[in-house]
Amino acid sequence: MKLEGALGRIGALRSRPGWSVLLALLVITALDDMRANVITIYEGIRVGEEFGPVVRFGYTDGSHVLLAVVLACWLFGLQRAFRATALGLLGLVTFFLALDVGMLIAMLGTRNSGGGAYALLWDAALVWTANVLIFTIWYWMIDRWKYDTPDRAAATPHDFWFPQQDNPTLGGEHWQPSFIDYLFLAFNTSVAFSVTHTQFISARTKVLMMVQALTSLVILVILGARVVNIIE
Repeated sequence: MKLEGALGRIGALRSRPGWSVLLALLVITALDDMRANVITIYEGIRVGEEFGPVVRFGYTDGSHVLLAVVLACWLFGLQRAFRATALGLLGLVTFFLALDVGMLIAMLGTRNSGGGAYALLWDAALVWTANVLIFTIWYWMIDRWKYDTPDRAAATPHDFWFPQQDNPTLGGEHWQPSFIDYLFLAFNTSVAFSVTHTQFISARTKVLMMVQALTSLVILVILGARVVNIIE
């Protein structure tokens, strides 16, 4: 009976909106911790005594505090507070993603050896992975949330239009995307730098798509070309 009760509670939590986003935020926070500790673009740079603690706090303590608040809001079923705090954490990690990309570009001139090339490749891989996950959550937050509102009709117009919504046998307009659909969308945007099978409808999603594609372009093309140049 105790096992059945525990399984029932776990099932109830899984049916609560946002658990996949919570898990993704946990992974992103872990990536931030990893980048703060092992990313090599900050080695040899004098950030300054006044900025160093701020960067460290944002990467670790600040994101941990916000993540704890997000988790508490989700566990207690405070959906509006959960979304507000999740957006706050998402904004913070997005800021540090932009900082990492900027630092990667600023430090290109210091990578002149083979070891520096492989270190740059590792840094770029961490930042690129964070880029995919961060924009996955952005897409989910602005589009998927409306499917969990009492009045879904008030959430139109659509932010995205998926191919399944054109197929009546798959549900048509009643078909609802899952987290994996937004992850697939963000991954394709980071790899192809363009729209793939899903259409960006609203202006805000078009802006997000352009920012994500540009970030990925910088990481994969500019940094990739630098790595090849160093190795050769």
